[in-house]
Amino acid sequence: GLKNNEEVLVPSFNFIASINAILYSGGIPHFVDSDFNLGIDQIKLQKYLKKNTKIKKKKCFNLKTHKYISACIPTYSYGYGFDISNLIKICKKYKIKVIEDSSEALGTKIKNIGNTSMTWIMGMFNKKSGDLVSSCEAVHVYTDQTTMKPTLITDELKKKLDF
Repeated sequence: GLKNNEEVLVPSFNFIASINAILYSGGIPHFVDSDFNLGIDQIKLQKYLKKNTKIKKKKCFNLKTHKYISACIPTYSYGYGFDISNLIKICKKYKIKVIEDSSEALGTKIKNIGNTSMTWIMGMFNKKSGDLVSSCEAVHVYTDQTTMKPTLITDELKKKLDF
């Protein structure tokens, strides 16, 4: 898991929930340029990692900040998708875990959304109105780790949806 003062790469165009989750866990958000799909600019990321990091103790060490980079949280904003396969290859090379935030990817048509990284997050629809549930009311967390398969639903949402 994330240790105190470890960095987590996130796109500069982002929703505050991802950043708050990093801060709440004791991590440090490390903003990376966004591309035309509003996700992480993978070309700039690869150049940055090549120039400014090294593998130390089997982890990615940032030579500029003197902190470890432990994870990357790419996000799909406003339904804009991207092929995450290349990002996973980059992160794997630098020993960085990928936690895919695909909560806004519902309805996006592109291969490999929400099924290629170690962990991914998917938003939910309100079963009565068909609206995308927002404000962190509900989310499914999927993982290939057999020890962690939670579904997060707030008490307020349970009342709204008659759970």
